[in-house]
Amino acid sequence: MPRKCNGSSSTRTYAIWHDMRRRCDSPQRKGYANYGGRGIQVCDRWHTFANFLADMGEAPQGYSIERRDVHGNYEPANCSWATRKEQNDNTQRTVRLRHNGQTKTLTQWSELLGIPHGTLRARYDKGWPAERILATSSRFPQRIATIDGVTQTLREWAAQTGGNYKSMVVRARDPRATDARIVFGSEAVDWRRQEER
Repeated sequence: MPRKCNGSSSTRTYAIWHDMRRRCDSPQRKGYANYGGRGIQVCDRWHTFANFLADMGEAPQGYSIERRDVHGNYEPANCSWATRKEQNDNTQRTVRLRHNGQTKTLTQWSELLGIPHGTLRARYDKGWPAERILATSSRFPQRIATIDGVTQTLREWAAQTGGNYKSMVVRARDPRATDARIVFGSEAVDWRRQEER
C-alpha cells in the first residue's frame, strides 16, 4: 500500500496517485482486472509520490490522470492530465476511424461532419468501411434556414432565439414553409412586424 508523504495525503493529486497505485497493485481492488490484471503497471519512479508530483505537477481542477496509450503503463511519457470528455474519447471501447490521413473518434467525426453520432455508429456496426461511413451524407441532413441574410442550422437558430428545435424540425417538413415560419412558427408574422418598426 502506498505510504503517506509529508502531509500531502489530503490533496486531490495524492488521492489520484494513490488510486492509480491501487488499480495496478491491489488484486482485491474493484478495477484491478482492467489495469494490473491486464499487465498495466506504475513505473518504478512513481512508486514515490514526490516523484509523481515532480513529473506531473498538481492536478488541475476538473482533470484526472490519463494514459495516452490505453495499453501502456503509468509513466511520464505516457501520462497527462485530461478532462472527462478527453478520457471518454480515449478508452478501449472508443471507435476511431482513419480517413484522408486523419484519425478521429466517432464523436469527433460527428462534430466535424454534422452527421449524428448514432448514424455513424450504426454504419460502423454494419461493418461499413470508413470511407462509406464518413463520406455518405446523413439520411436526415442538418437543416439550415436563412433569415435576413443570416444562415444557420436549426439548432443554432433554436439556441439563439430560445425556440424549440424539435418544433422547427416538424415545421421544416412542410415544403411551403418559409425559413422565418420554420424558425419562428406562428410568431413569424409578429416578428416581421417588429422588424419593420
